[in-house]
Amino acid sequence: MDSYQQGPSQQLAGSALPATPDGRYQLASTDMPLSLESHELSSIIRASQDAVVGVFGPLNVSQFLLIATAMTPVILIWAPKSVIRRALYPIQLFCLAATLIAPLPPGQSQADLYNMGLQVGTIGARILDRLYLHNPEDTFLRVGVDDKGPDKGPASYGTGRKARWAFELILSGRGIGWNWRVGGVPRLNPAPTRWSFVRSRVRTTLLTFTLIHAVTLIASHILNVSDDNSPLRSPFFLRFFITTGWLTVIYGHLTFPENLVAIFFVTTGLGGRFADPQQWPPMFGDISESYSIRRCWGKFWHASLRRSTNAPGQLLLGSARPKSRLGRLSRRYAMLFLSFIVSGAIHAFGSYMVTRDSTQGISDGGAAIYFLAQPTAVLIEDAVSAALGIVDDGNPSGFRRIIGYVYVSLFWVWCFPTLKVIPLALAHGLEGNGADGPMLAAVRACLELSEALPFNPAMSAWKYGTTMLS
Repeated sequence: MDSYQQGPSQQLAGSALPATPDGRYQLASTDMPLSLESHELSSIIRASQDAVVGVFGPLNVSQFLLIATAMTPVILIWAPKSVIRRALYPIQLFCLAATLIAPLPPGQSQADLYNMGLQVGTIGARILDRLYLHNPEDTFLRVGVDDKGPDKGPASYGTGRKARWAFELILSGRGIGWNWRVGGVPRLNPAPTRWSFVRSRVRTTLLTFTLIHAVTLIASHILNVSDDNSPLRSPFFLRFFITTGWLTVIYGHLTFPENLVAIFFVTTGLGGRFADPQQWPPMFGDISESYSIRRCWGKFWHASLRRSTNAPGQLLLGSARPKSRLGRLSRRYAMLFLSFIVSGAIHAFGSYMVTRDSTQGISDGGAAIYFLAQPTAVLIEDAVSAALGIVDDGNPSGFRRIIGYVYVSLFWVWCFPTLKVIPLALAHGLEGNGADGPMLAAVRACLELSEALPFNPAMSAWKYGTTMLS
């Protein structure tokens, strides 16, 4: 018995999405509610897309995003108030806007389109923050490089040196080595030697590849189980697998590119300061510290949570610190919610890219509700801790850890399938049969995302081994 199904016109990961005669993608028909459904908006996008194609030819979303990113050093090599720099601003902004309406790259799977949408949201937010919401030459400085002495820094650099500063600025995601830094970035203590660092990152990368392929194998097995009473179809197991499988694959997608770059620079000694292992702290902290929702995400938030006096939230809430305790708490949680709203908007671009040409309308894949649920859970956790007199000073008691682990585990086992993966799968047109249909659609989403990771040696080794044994 087939455990999942797809519409007759739909193809899934590993193959191109189907196209209508006019070259647009279409999804299988689904009955799920779309949180941002708008047929009028889809019509506007199609009309705008035709206009963009008519003027710029076959440039697609990826190409416009690449042009917008590459323009950052081109813009910043000019003086802040120069005519040329001001003339380049609208061109870059147009390229960013064009990523929302330009044709999609041909031959892309849904997982590829989703990842491309995340890049559009991430890079777009980064460009707006670092070029247009701040004076970059005054605000963003590399520690020990751009901040030496008065009347120095990027504004005084020649073309080549300033281009390198601008290139690093647009590529830096966590502010390592800069005067701003994402809060909660783990530290390398003790400092590793060159080769111990390389060995550790190689082991971590290979283990991650193996775990991601394990997600692929388990998901495929679940979807092909014919017995609906199998333990693999129990609601708890499905929720557990969807949560752990999704987190494993997301971990791999986030860490894989940085690990490869870090291994290259540290091994070869090229790249100047990038050859120092201290420039490559882990992206996530120790899992043993995940005894609260706040600490789970405190280790890796988007650059909107920069630890500096010019973070985006402070542009909206003001830089002056309230004097009253209630004012400080209100501002603290306003910043918390605002940061997750920014993260939710960035992730919504992923589903937008998948569903924007769909006849069913545009969907955010449940990103809005999912990312608002997390700061709400933090607020509840803080309120309960305050009522019970629990102070999180970084040295929790054993009882506090046990209670925290239970709370965090129950929250994620409920939250990830219910608010994240199932809405995402349904919005992307994935379907399942029977009462477990939504859960199986989420399993299919985990499978697609795990298969979308490029160059997985564990997958190649597995195929080779099974071929030799057969």
